[in-house]
Amino acid sequence: MAKRRKTTAITTFSPRAYTPAAPIIRIAAPRVVAPKRRATRRAPSAVGGGNLKDSMIKMAIGGAALGFIEKSGFAASLPTIPLVGRKGTIAIAAYFLGGKKPGLMRDVAIAAAVLSGYELGKEGKISGEDDVSGDDE
Repeated sequence: MAKRRKTTAITTFSPRAYTPAAPIIRIAAPRVVAPKRRATRRAPSAVGGGNLKDSMIKMAIGGAALGFIEKSGFAASLPTIPLVGRKGTIAIAAYFLGGKKPGLMRDVAIAAAVLSGYELGKEGKISGEDDVSGDDE
């Protein structure tokens, strides 16, 4: 018997048999960037807040209100605190009544404190201050 031959298979590559994977293309989605926050700006630190003209008008109104309080009988009914006088007492009362809120009471307190300081510097005493020295003149 004769030896059988083994057949060899011929393999061929066709373009359809091997297709490389499609390239992966990454497209970044647009990011939503938060808008930059603006720095908070504070009002100028003028006495009455705002600009100079407004604070001068507020202090003038506070001085007028202080004059009206002293002229009316209301100031006479307030007990005076030693060393600060009647205007100082009005300043302290308006400060505590007005609190930290802006308004007429705050303006009255500032005007009374300014006028008390002026009288203390000019005359050495504040008007309405009771004579506590005991000197009879």
